[in-house]
Amino acid sequence: MKKIIISIVFLMLTLHVFAENLDATREFVKMQAPEIYINIKTRAISEWQTDHEMILYVITNQCVAFMHTLQLINNDNENYNIFIPAIEDWSYDIETVNKNFDLIDNNITSDRWLLELDVDWEMIEYTMINQIKAKGLY
Repeated sequence: MKKIIISIVFLMLTLHVFAENLDATREFVKMQAPEIYINIKTRAISEWQTDHEMILYVITNQCVAFMHTLQLINNDNENYNIFIPAIEDWSYDIETVNKNFDLIDNNITSDRWLLELDVDWEMIEYTMINQIKAKGLY
């Protein structure tokens, strides 16, 4: 867990720098987390085919959500307990769920799995924000 946090710190610091520039965030993810970017891009192209504006929109929003999710995980170790179930909820199908959890199981001592997940990052982010807000309100 500490390796994940340490590795993410670098990504987190850059989030602040790129928060105002969505294109820069997209490009940062493309360069620093290419597996995530490829997964996002593949899904966007599959969904929108020749609508290039929507493909770019989806890729950008997914990249921003990915970076924000990393920030949420890093802010509080308890958020990690929200993140793991969200992976199951927001993987695209049972095959993707299995692939994602195989990544986690096979790389538990490294943070590599986090940079290879194939999930809907916007919905992971949405879930985490709502769960964090609700935590402690009852």
